Amino acid sequence: MKGILALMLSFSALSFAAPTTKRETFDGTADVTLCTDSNKAGTCQTWSLPFDGEPDMPFTKCVQLEAPLYNNVGTFLVAPGAYCRTTSVDNCANLGSGDAILFPPGSEDFKNYSGGHAGDANLGGRTASFQCQKCTNCT
Repeated sequence: MKGILALMLSFSALSFAAPTTKRETFDGTADVTLCTDSNKAGTCQTWSLPFDGEPDMPFTKCVQLEAPLYNNVGTFLVAPGAYCRTTSVDNCANLGSGDAILFPPGSEDFKNYSGGHAGDANLGGRTASFQCQKCTNCT
């Protein structure tokens, strides 16, 4: 009985950690979800980033990562209507081209993602901050 209870508790903890909503269309904000492990596992955090004013204005917020996500991103999900640039530098400094540009849906295995400008895998192991912009053709 104790084993079954422990198993049930471990599954309930996992269900609370995983993101549960998925936005299919752009509504003026874009959710960006990062997790410490691949496939939306581990510790996850979601930011709902609004746009200010004009349709082509970028998001006004640089997201500086803190532990446990700092240089430890296994999942990087981007909702429709946006794309995000990541950088290994704090406070989005040197974000010009960024280390990676992620379009929706992002990457569920960012530690093995090799589509960035840096050209090598494990971009999740060196992501310190990110910033997102509106993308009207990103779905």
